[in-house]
Amino acid sequence: MDNDDVEMTHYADDEEDEEILENVREHKSLLHRAQPPKRSCIASCCWISLVITAMVIFVLFFVQLWTQYGEYIENRVMAPSIAGLGEFNRTGYKEQFVVKYSHWDNNTLYLDMEKPNKYMVVTYPEVEVEWVDTILTLTTNSDRVKLVVYSV
Repeated sequence: MDNDDVEMTHYADDEEDEEILENVREHKSLLHRAQPPKRSCIASCCWISLVITAMVIFVLFFVQLWTQYGEYIENRVMAPSIAGLGEFNRTGYKEQFVVKYSHWDNNTLYLDMEKPNKYMVVTYPEVEVEWVDTILTLTTNSDRVKLVVYSV
C-alpha cells in the first residue's frame, strides 16, 4: 500500500451518525433553516377582525372629539379671514379686493359680493350695512367709505 492511498472502512457507527443528523434536521436546529408555523384560517380571521375593530374605534374616537370640540377648535385655531375689502368714493373706487363697485345712488353705496356664511363688516366711518342676496348696501352721508368684510 502506498503512502498516498487511504483506506476507508465502513463502520456501523456511520449509519447511526446519519440517523442522528436526520433527527437534528427534523427538529429544526441551527443546522436546518426553520420555517415558522403557518397560521390557521381562524387565527388569520381573528387578527384581521381585531385590526379592523381597532381602526373603527380610532375613527369613532376622533369623530366624537370633533363633534364635541370641533367648533371650539375651529374658533381658536382658525383665525378670521378677509372676505373682501375696499375704499370707495362717489365717483368709483380707489382700491377693491373681491368686493366689486356697482354704483352710488344718493347716500347709498351698492357693492357686489357673495355673502359669507358667518361674517363681520367693519366700515370707516361707521355706516348702516344691509345685505340682500349678493348686493351689499351701505347708507352714509360721507363722500368716502372704507370697508373690510371678515369671514369668521
